[in-house]
Amino acid sequence: MLKKTRASRVAAVAMLAAVVLSGCNDTKTVKKDQSSNGPGGYQCEDVKGGCGTKSDIHLPPKVSCAAAMLPAIPEFKQQDATSDPITHMEEGDQYRISAAGYSRTGYFLPVSSQGCSYSVELTATLSRGLDTSEGLGWGYGLGACNSWTGEGPQGFSLQYAFINDGGTINPNNSLNDYPDVNDLHASAGTINSNGDTHVWRITFKGRNVTINEDAGPVGTFNALRDAKSPYEYARSLPDDCNNKGVFLRVFNADVTFSNIKVEMLAT
Repeated sequence: MLKKTRASRVAAVAMLAAVVLSGCNDTKTVKKDQSSNGPGGYQCEDVKGGCGTKSDIHLPPKVSCAAAMLPAIPEFKQQDATSDPITHMEEGDQYRISAAGYSRTGYFLPVSSQGCSYSVELTATLSRGLDTSEGLGWGYGLGACNSWTGEGPQGFSLQYAFINDGGTINPNNSLNDYPDVNDLHASAGTINSNGDTHVWRITFKGRNVTINEDAGPVGTFNALRDAKSPYEYARSLPDDCNNKGVFLRVFNADVTFSNIKVEMLAT
């Protein structure tokens, strides 16, 4: 009985191969054969009514992840509806934003990594908070695997920030899921909040993002969604990093980004 079952399976596979290789005569057959092949398998193309000849069958191209520098062209973004006073200025490799209030604005950096790992290095100077009254915060966010919807960014962000707490200025760093979910139960890593200027390196690899500050490690965090995470930000992240980039948000602050470099990493 077992031999007969195995023989039937072999015959079925041979029949399917014959259909794929010898031809597909109508649209329904083409679609069925394509779905049977499964993801990453051979694809059957309809070529002028004849389908599935040997020359029509091909494998999906492999992604080559060789180390290479990519263009770094930040794009200024601002949500459509806002009454907050916001100005920006680009000069040479200097990208400066003065953004009052907390509407979503900043620079979006497209990263054409084609599915490969990448890193972004930049210098950020927080010149001042614009309104440092009691209870208010200010600073900027560093993203990874971000997209822009027209009203704001989506995806991972590590927030480098300060807050006036009872007249004392304290660091207020946090992990976020853009647009504005602050999850203070999750550790934002080891961040040096002293000084106005810091050099950051954002590295996306696998499903994670690693942040370095001034050549020292801050931490490694979820860049893509983890449905089982105890943290709200991680459960709300995007499922993939395709056609996404890095968003640098500025809120209630005057910030300049400079020396921006984007690198595709070899894997």
